[in-house]
Amino acid sequence: MRLLTTLAGQVGLAIQNLSLLGQTRRRAEQLAAAAEVGRAAISILNPDDLIVRAAELIRERFDLYYAAIFLVDDNREWALLRYATGEAGKTLMERKHRLEIGGQSMVGTAVSTRKARIALDVGQEAVRFANPLLPDTHSEMALPIIVGDSVLGALDVQSTQYNAFSQEDITVLQTMTDQIAVAIQNARLYLATEQRVRLEQLINRVSGKLRRAIDADSIVATTLSELQQVLGARRVVAKLGSEQLLRAEPRNVERVADESPAVPDGAGRSQPGHSGLGGNGHSPDNGRQQG
Repeated sequence: MRLLTTLAGQVGLAIQNLSLLGQTRRRAEQLAAAAEVGRAAISILNPDDLIVRAAELIRERFDLYYAAIFLVDDNREWALLRYATGEAGKTLMERKHRLEIGGQSMVGTAVSTRKARIALDVGQEAVRFANPLLPDTHSEMALPIIVGDSVLGALDVQSTQYNAFSQEDITVLQTMTDQIAVAIQNARLYLATEQRVRLEQLINRVSGKLRRAIDADSIVATTLSELQQVLGARRVVAKLGSEQLLRAEPRNVERVADESPAVPDGAGRSQPGHSGLGGNGHSPDNGRQQG
């Protein structure tokens, strides 16, 4: 009897040690994932690439059924799905999936309240969108993505296990969400700065060319050519006077006859000596045209 008791104690201790080892290994993997998200946040300057990398890392390292990142729209009415893992995620992105902020979903509630929403048994969760593409979900957590006073969106993670998220899981995932928030904000600022620099370079380049232009045709042709490059258009057309168009095609700018119907004087037609660049409202032919 004493031998059996001793053996039972040793077996119990071995099982406990294995459980602790598993927990330690899981925590180490999660911390490594948090560190990797942190590195991605520093090195990836495209918000879309960052979102994809973060969602895939979180799904893999936490052994999740599904992970998704939503961002708030400009009107702050909807949380728009920007990336989700797996086949279900692919289908949802193709459908341009969105959830109403403050509506009947954990993501919408997390965004509106600025607080994490956690369901360890989704069957007991009153406020939740039960996605038919994810029938095996038993636990779900939605964490708001916040930077400063602004809520940018939410991270949504789902598991096939009941009680899948421990307090340690929640803490690590919240840390990762905070890193994602700062990275998205920084990436947006970087892109805005880059766009502003490109615009200033365009203005300076066009201004220099216009100062060297010798007539109105050269001025319009230069402007059209630069717009064509910036917009990536195959063709850009501008109205010149009453009978001619100036058209920018790939690699050249040429003058062509005006094919638009004649417009009586006083009915809004451009007068000779004036050029109408796209969008001035003088004629249906005005404006940039892309083929």
